Amino acid sequence: MLLQLGEIPTLIISSADMAREIMRTHDLIFASRPLLKNAEILLYGRMDMAFSPYGEHWRQLKKLCTIHLLSTKRVQSYQLAREEEVAFMVKNITQCSLLHAPIDMSEVLFSFVNDNICRLVSGKFLREGGRNHFFRKAIEEIVILLGGFRVEDYFPSLAWLEGWFLGLSKRARRAFKIWDDVLDEVIKEHENRDKDDGEEDFVDVLLSLQKDPNMDFELKKEHIKAILVIHRAYSWLVGHLGTQEYCYLHDYARSISRHLQDQAADGPVDDNRSRLIGFYMN
Repeated sequence: MLLQLGEIPTLIISSADMAREIMRTHDLIFASRPLLKNAEILLYGRMDMAFSPYGEHWRQLKKLCTIHLLSTKRVQSYQLAREEEVAFMVKNITQCSLLHAPIDMSEVLFSFVNDNICRLVSGKFLREGGRNHFFRKAIEEIVILLGGFRVEDYFPSLAWLEGWFLGLSKRARRAFKIWDDVLDEVIKEHENRDKDDGEEDFVDVLLSLQKDPNMDFELKKEHIKAILVIHRAYSWLVGHLGTQEYCYLHDYARSISRHLQDQAADGPVDDNRSRLIGFYMN
């Protein structure tokens, strides 16, 4: 099905046969993402892997992330960091329970996922001094801008409206400036600290690769920043969507549990249903 979204013809894949044509037969033609103005602004001219056009540059970035950042050995090396984040989350829950304060599990789980991935990407830097709360709001703005609607993306001939009336380019550049300053500070802190002090995070790995003469392409500072921005945006999405699903399931299980308890007052409850609810609640 072909839709005309503004001035842009957009192909909608609505069958398995068409999906096969797009994903296998003509995959090279459809491999690149469409050019989005906000991605151009926020990701240093699309120097990341997610929005970079398909080609040699994209293949080198994919190879870098697959081998050096997301390999099995690298993920396993972060086990201690993950365990510390779990302990930190449990400690916060325990403190709330001792004070008989209500616990927002959605917020607790979101913070856990967000802080965990944040620590793997840039170490403990963003948590120090309560920075993580500020940067979480900043990355929310990045995610909104990357996924938001821009007139220019669908009506290229009306691009002048953005600057004169809507101000989205100014908003995107303001968000870019905040994160660019943050990443400069993160990179500077990693360059100046003792290499043997603390765990090795994504920034450490990327900085070491930047100095590696055997690299197949020149890894610029802008590449590092773009990779860090997209990883932080991804962590926000994982934290937001993943914990939201869990909380929906948890609330649903609690409502059924209450229903079964009400039924138990009037008569016996089926054991299979009780075991099922117990599985989800534990």
